[in-house]
Amino acid sequence: MLISEGVSVATGTMDLDTHFWQPLEMWRPFIAPEHESAVVAFHEATDPLSKANSAKSGIDPAVEKKIRERQGNPAVEDPAERLRWMDSEGAYMNVVYPYPAWFSFAKDPVLAAAGCRALNRWAAAFADLDRDRLKPAMMLPVLFPDLALAEFRYASEELGLGAIFAAPTPHKDRRWSDPAFDPLWGAVQEAGAVMMFHEFTRVDRSELPIVIRPCYTDSYPISYLAGHVVEAQLAVTDLIGGGALDRFPELQVGFVEAHVAWLPGWLALMDSLWPRISTHFGTTEGTGTLKLRPTEYFRRQCTIVAFPDDVWVSETVKQVGARAITLCSDFPHPNAVGRTPMDTVFRDTNPTLSTEDQDLIINGNARRMFGLQSSER
Repeated sequence: MLISEGVSVATGTMDLDTHFWQPLEMWRPFIAPEHESAVVAFHEATDPLSKANSAKSGIDPAVEKKIRERQGNPAVEDPAERLRWMDSEGAYMNVVYPYPAWFSFAKDPVLAAAGCRALNRWAAAFADLDRDRLKPAMMLPVLFPDLALAEFRYASEELGLGAIFAAPTPHKDRRWSDPAFDPLWGAVQEAGAVMMFHEFTRVDRSELPIVIRPCYTDSYPISYLAGHVVEAQLAVTDLIGGGALDRFPELQVGFVEAHVAWLPGWLALMDSLWPRISTHFGTTEGTGTLKLRPTEYFRRQCTIVAFPDDVWVSETVKQVGARAITLCSDFPHPNAVGRTPMDTVFRDTNPTLSTEDQDLIINGNARRMFGLQSSER
């Protein structure tokens, strides 16, 4: 195991949103032979950056150019180079999200399960160089709760992965708080894993009706806010209002690449309205159909993963407390430019926060979530 001499677990930044690119040739050997041809065909037909699809992908050409340039950074795919890059940024830990996330939402259950299994096996091999510092997020075939549960058990017990990726957009017929997911949430809670909802817009919109409506797609700013922020708001409302966090009080949930400015107002509105609207405009007292106020569920079990230059972090601290906020860079996406080193950018952006709160957001909260020891290595 490669051990850094320059970054401390007690003080290094914890980056809860970084990415792979995962070109097919890297993870193809991990596909089960009986599923290889189908998985490869689906991947090549779906990947918006493949030669066959790039012209019709809808990705802004300038953004695509930046993406392709950053693909040349060896830290994207090579774990040793990733650790060297982390050292240069003062980062102790990276949570790393998959690129071919469309396998999580494939409509064919066999294809979905096989693709997720192969990518999880590759991700575990990537993490083997340093399991404390490299935390790839597993993929689950979430359209099929029983298969998602089976893959979670395999990826957590056999591969040792402890973070889970899912887009915040649920299937059109099954919200995240649907009891069909209760066995999965129970297993995630028991394992002490972390469920991370990360925006992903390249989904089958007939199955996952994302709020980026067709009439929004000619405006990147509108599409960005709808996909990144509104989807996260709905997922927060779903998990809290639908009772999932009440039924599983130790389930850890994160909301990634969603910014933070909306959160305090949204939770305050839920706190105010839930008693009235959950009883069809009856009482305005108490918590309605919930045991706790929505803010209390979020404070107890959730983290909002902020960019280091996000606005309204102080207001979010006032609503949910500093223990419910963590940080991310979005490396290697263009959004990451100017956002690292994260600790410097965050402290400069939030000078009125106490040092204790700054330290929790930069390091302490993620260290607690992922069970990292605070002693010096």
